[in-house]
Amino acid sequence: MKKFAIVGVILLLFTINVSAVYWDLPRVFSGTQDVNGFAVGTADHLTVGGVIVPQEIVIVWPINANSVDENVFIASDNWQITHIEEVHSVAGTDGSPVNVTVRNCNGTDAPSAGNDTLQAVIDLKGTANTVQAGNLTATTADLQLSDGDRLALDYSGNLTNLAGGSITIHMKRI
Repeated sequence: MKKFAIVGVILLLFTINVSAVYWDLPRVFSGTQDVNGFAVGTADHLTVGGVIVPQEIVIVWPINANSVDENVFIASDNWQITHIEEVHSVAGTDGSPVNVTVRNCNGTDAPSAGNDTLQAVIDLKGTANTVQAGNLTATTADLQLSDGDRLALDYSGNLTNLAGGSITIHMKRI
């Protein structure tokens, strides 16, 4: 009889605890409930299985005189570009313009054929060791990526002598 009484008490406590947790979820997370679960009002420090869920990612891609039009990122979720920057330690020296832009490609788009994410190209002949911030397009759809979309770098001109460069692309989860 004593064993049965102890088991009964443990089951009762478990039921009370589960009930309390269930009713506190909306208050704790300040989210909205739907048929699939609940939404979290803020994802700061949100973890799944002990791993912090990233809400922003930064892609850093090296560029130099040997760079060619290329894909630099394939989305596996929905993302939106928040800003793009470029810096180089040795500027391109070709007589004609030397530029790069970041394109949002989908399907079979070539890196030079996607939608432009910038209002104007970034000058790769600019002052060395000076960070250049790209001006993002006003077209929000061109800044958003869905699963399978790609980001590509599209160069124009001859990249002669360009060295020590990198492009950073900052994105947030949407």
